[in-house]
Amino acid sequence: MKNKFMSFLNFFTCTKKVEPEVMRAYLDKLPGNIKVNWKRESDGYIVGDIATEDYTFSTQGKNGDDFIEMVNDAVFTMYDVKRDHIDLLKKFYYIKPRSAEEMEKLKAKKIHSSMFEYAIAT
Repeated sequence: MKNKFMSFLNFFTCTKKVEPEVMRAYLDKLPGNIKVNWKRESDGYIVGDIATEDYTFSTQGKNGDDFIEMVNDAVFTMYDVKRDHIDLLKKFYYIKPRSAEEMEKLKAKKIHSSMFEYAIAT
């Protein structure tokens, strides 16, 4: 984790004027464990419930990739991450299924529901 954080610091100090303490504070406050239960509606949209250590909330997406983006957006919103810091944080903190199999379930229209968990290694 320390090497990943150091590469994170090197990256953002070269690209944006953001204090390292600000980015570290975001990383420390974002959840380490996330559980996502989802189902596919008859119109093809994927609707999911997201559970973190602190919150439970819902989001939706028009397909698997869009749903993953919406899950990330919902987490950043619930944890009060400023919009201008999200793109940078996504390089180091991006929620998606751990396995290719789980991602394929999201993309396969014949699969109607499943769940995945995401954990940050510390």
